[in-house]
Amino acid sequence: MFWRRAFSFVVGLILIVAGLAKPLNLRPLLIVLRIDGVPSDIVPVLAWALIVVEFILGYALIFGFCEKLALSLATGLFLAFGLQLCILIAKPDPELQCGCFGPFSLLLGKNALITEFLLDLTAATGLIWCRVSLRNQSSVTTESIEQGV
Repeated sequence: MFWRRAFSFVVGLILIVAGLAKPLNLRPLLIVLRIDGVPSDIVPVLAWALIVVEFILGYALIFGFCEKLALSLATGLFLAFGLQLCILIAKPDPELQCGCFGPFSLLLGKNALITEFLLDLTAATGLIWCRVSLRNQSSVTTESIEQGV
């Protein structure tokens, strides 16, 4: 349980940092959303909605609110981010940035997309492990109750 909570806490912090950093340099995120084919008039709304979702999931993971749902939604979010990064990595434009961490993405240098993809993959894998661990813990608790332990 300790490792599940610790991992959830770290991933929650990552989501909150990403949510705080994106507004500092929103342009790369807006460009990526336009590349994805999102209509121009919806792009700013979707970008801000993503920031809000990151904050909500970050706080839910840190404080354990709706833990099963938060783990599932965060896993889906990181898998979607990973897929998006695969698409961006395949693009011929080496200067393209995803804006995952706002201006801090620039600190990662020219390998930012690959680094962020590996972070997303690690987070998604860990969140899946957390979710399975939580389910197994619930099963053991249910069995203990049924046996009167």
